[in-house]
Amino acid sequence: MGKAYLVLVDGQRATLNELMHPLFGDERLARIQRHQTPHMRIDSACAALACLVAQKMAFGRIQRNLYYYGKNGKPYFADENSGWLSLTHAAAVGACLIAPVMCGCDVEDLKRDLSRMEEKVRFRQQPEAENTLAIWCVKESYVKLTGEGLKRPFSGLQFSGRAILDETGKHLAWANTGKIGRVQWAAALEREANLSVICMSAEEALNEINSCVLPG
Repeated sequence: MGKAYLVLVDGQRATLNELMHPLFGDERLARIQRHQTPHMRIDSACAALACLVAQKMAFGRIQRNLYYYGKNGKPYFADENSGWLSLTHAAAVGACLIAPVMCGCDVEDLKRDLSRMEEKVRFRQQPEAENTLAIWCVKESYVKLTGEGLKRPFSGLQFSGRAILDETGKHLAWANTGKIGRVQWAAALEREANLSVICMSAEEALNEINSCVLPG
């Protein structure tokens, strides 16, 4: 696999029962059940659908329990030769990024207001010009790449052009970001790779999954 695939699935108008699929892995099913609100369970199910579609696009096949979660909560493929993946969700949109290099992805509701967090989000030495939500999305995708999560201060990271840099100017990763539908998305990659971004409804995702020839 020499290409990266970011798949977004919008389940805004679907119920949880409509989103569930027998190919959801055991760890994802457990995560869906642990969420306390219906909205979060729908978000998580959309991420699971996105992962199945991304598997089909990256590998030409789909199977259960292809990945697990490490101690830091970062997902890893059970087979290291499969590459890397990242999952995220927000506002009834789930996303999965599968890439040949270490990667991270994030989606955020375009209505999210981060105006009170400007100083925490922007690079402290030279604040970026992009809108705050886009910067947040890029930097969160990077800390998902590393597995650090929100423990790493965003103000110590700079988003410049498509590069993510540290305070010394050292290049850390490449990032892409944009808007689709109701969300801002971002994908961070350890090294540059050809990225395809696909957005579909939950119904389209289910049709895509069910059309795949599944292993016996």
